Amino acid sequence: MRKTFRLFILTVLTTLFSAAAGAITTAEEDYYRTIMLSGEDIAVAVGKPVDQLSLFAVVDGLLEPVPYQIDEYNQGGAVYFDEWDEPIDGTRGIFDPSDKLLFLFGDSSTRKTAGMRADGDIIAEIVLEPAEGEPRYVYLVEGSRLRSDAQHVRYSIADSRVETDFFSMVFDKENQLIWKDFRFIDYQGGSPIDGLKINFESGVLTAATSMSFNNENFIAKTVGENVGPIRTTTQLHFTFVFMGLTFIDASIQLHFYPNALIYDVRLVIPETRRAMLVDPTMALSVDFNNLVGATVHTNFLEAPLEVDGAMSEREQAARGTLVAPEQNGLLIKSGRGFEILTFVDWIGEQPLPTRFYYEDNLTHQGAMDRFEGQLPDIGYQVSDFPEKGLFGYVGSLYFSDEFSGDTPKEVADKVRTSPTVRINEH
Repeated sequence: MRKTFRLFILTVLTTLFSAAAGAITTAEEDYYRTIMLSGEDIAVAVGKPVDQLSLFAVVDGLLEPVPYQIDEYNQGGAVYFDEWDEPIDGTRGIFDPSDKLLFLFGDSSTRKTAGMRADGDIIAEIVLEPAEGEPRYVYLVEGSRLRSDAQHVRYSIADSRVETDFFSMVFDKENQLIWKDFRFIDYQGGSPIDGLKINFESGVLTAATSMSFNNENFIAKTVGENVGPIRTTTQLHFTFVFMGLTFIDASIQLHFYPNALIYDVRLVIPETRRAMLVDPTMALSVDFNNLVGATVHTNFLEAPLEVDGAMSEREQAARGTLVAPEQNGLLIKSGRGFEILTFVDWIGEQPLPTRFYYEDNLTHQGAMDRFEGQLPDIGYQVSDFPEKGLFGYVGSLYFSDEFSGDTPKEVADKVRTSPTVRINEH
């Protein structure tokens, strides 16, 4: 799919946001902003059957269904799966206070007029008030027979393949921590990403006895999929076993949005196993493919790093830099129609000490690599795991052909900022 086709699609989408009172347009960056509202935000809908609720907006002067989904949540604050052992927070099939309504900012439109009717009963007017521009509206409807056929995220369980309006990915069917392919529709080249990398190293009982493992050793089993037009979530479970002992038991929810990929990872290391680990470290990184000429922007370096296939003195000095939690965003600009923002939010009482992980190498090819070179391999290295209990992180990757912003903080502030929301109950 070429960029001209993408621009044509966006033109069509923008045209569809014309109401009788006048046109309403949306920049691409704002269009794909996901709006997520809890049931407790929409009290009038709480207790109603999920399958009786739908979402409408003004399209060409008529109230028409727009893409949306309602995800039910578990007591741990994550998406609920029948196949997972975390109990539901509320009642299956009922819109509970913790459940979430999701839709895209760009699918909202102008306010309906008195003469516009929806199929079903409007129970709430949802008003979005962005920092700039006019308010926008969607309508929560009960009892409608109509649903939008549009799918901003498309997922094939059989093929372990996801396609969105921005990118496509294929995973190893036996282990979703291994990426088999990644394509970005505006990128001027082949696959810009080799894959996600996880490398775990630790001494066992003493520093002299060590273990080192990567994605291939962390077998992540898919136990459930929640497929939706705004977000698809897969529930993964993996255990890390060494010498017949389970050292890590982890729950991962992998969220696919139209322009983002988010890993929600919850880890438990049994206290007796943690006592056996000596100086454990884990590197979480994305290995890029042939982004020679790309620039790497951080919040903690004075100037960007340039990818050229060799580690300069500046790059060597930057590698291993201790990164404050509020400064860990990384922004890569390829200059060829592909940019990516990454950042990590730590779960737990204290964030893990985090260092900048970086490699710029033209020829190295590891056992897991699909392509020659680490151009670049970039991410985070963490240490000082807690002595016991649950800890984890939410790793976010946002994609664009060109972000409006030159630093990770500027871009992150935009992608993480939602408009003010008001609910007018009917």
